[in-house]
Amino acid sequence: MALDQARVGEVAARLMDSLDQQGFGEDAEITDVMLIVAVDHGGGAATSIHSSSSVGMPTHAKLGLLTYTQSVLLRQ
Repeated sequence: MALDQARVGEVAARLMDSLDQQGFGEDAEITDVMLIVAVDHGGGAATSIHSSSSVGMPTHAKLGLLTYTQSVLLRQ
C-alpha cells in the first residue's frame, strides 16, 4: 500500500492559512522550511522518523529552528 500524501498536504495547507491570517505584509518571505514525518510501518511496533528541509539550509539553521520550535511547543 502506498503512503497517503494527503495528510502532509492538509498540514501544509493549515500552516499556510495560518500564516496568511497573521498579516505579515507584502514584504514577508518564507526563508526556510522543515518537514518531519513519523511513519508507522509495523502496526505500532516499528516507527521511523524522516525529515526534509529547504535546499541549501545549513545544519546549524536546521538545529536552531528545531530548538526554537521545541521551546515554543513546551510553552503551549
